[in-house]
Amino acid sequence: MSPTPGFFPPPPPPRRTGPDPAQLPLGLEGGPSLAPGTVPPPGRLQLAPLPIRLALAPFLLPPRLATTQPAAGPVRLSLRALPPQPPDTGPEDVALSSLEYVVVDVETTGGSAARGHRVTEVALLAVAHDGRVLEEFTTLVNPERPIPSFISSLTNISWDMVRDAPCFREIAHNVERMLEGRVFVAHNASFDWRFISWELERATGIPPEGRVLCTVRLARKVVPEIASRSLDSLAYFFGLENDARHRAYGDARVTAALLGRLMGRLDDREVASWAQLELMLGRRKPRRPRRGRATPTSMDPSEIPSQ
Repeated sequence: MSPTPGFFPPPPPPRRTGPDPAQLPLGLEGGPSLAPGTVPPPGRLQLAPLPIRLALAPFLLPPRLATTQPAAGPVRLSLRALPPQPPDTGPEDVALSSLEYVVVDVETTGGSAARGHRVTEVALLAVAHDGRVLEEFTTLVNPERPIPSFISSLTNISWDMVRDAPCFREIAHNVERMLEGRVFVAHNASFDWRFISWELERATGIPPEGRVLCTVRLARKVVPEIASRSLDSLAYFFGLENDARHRAYGDARVTAALLGRLMGRLDDREVASWAQLELMLGRRKPRRPRRGRATPTSMDPSEIPSQ
């Protein structure tokens, strides 16, 4: 049947592309409404009116959704994402390349500061992270107590050599100046740290504080090629010469050069900050000097050599 001339049929109703109104939550715009005083059926949630929902949106949205409030009118919701916030890295997360280090080595009358043994020689080398020496201080020290013969045979430091040397209290200000603001570095750092801490506390009443880095612990992480991480083994592995072994200055010079090699291996592992370094090594509590007796337990005062 042909259409009547001049007659155009009405357009078909628009197709609904959204969800079925019957499936929308009760109270949502476009969905069915709930008569006052009735209870919504199971599985159907009744929402608050739209103006109230928009007013509460700032308190219900996840923190990365922002809301904007115009000068007048209703609250307008913006789905603009907030810029990413920098992580809270804390005061210790500083670049390793921005720090200065002081490599320390001491020779002593024995193995325990807590038992009254004293320093006979000290060397401190301020270095950059790549091992370059910036400043150094080294001296023999009068320990004010006898030096056992087996220690003298190991270090080649005799009483005649330290008789006229300054006591530690006379050099304490130089040691404090070298340590200030720098990372304390030593090979088997707990040994040197305890002696320096004990001597400084004895001389000034104040033990040192700060970051401590042990090259033995660091080498265990970044030099897996060798089993021993002694100073001699690491010096041989990296081709470092030490012409004054078991003397403070010779060992400190080699440790400073070793630090530069180990820092280079940290760069290869993309460990660039102090926090990353501590995470790799396993964070430890800050060291505090162990309190001991002011005089050696095995020393008779009559054994102290005359000045």
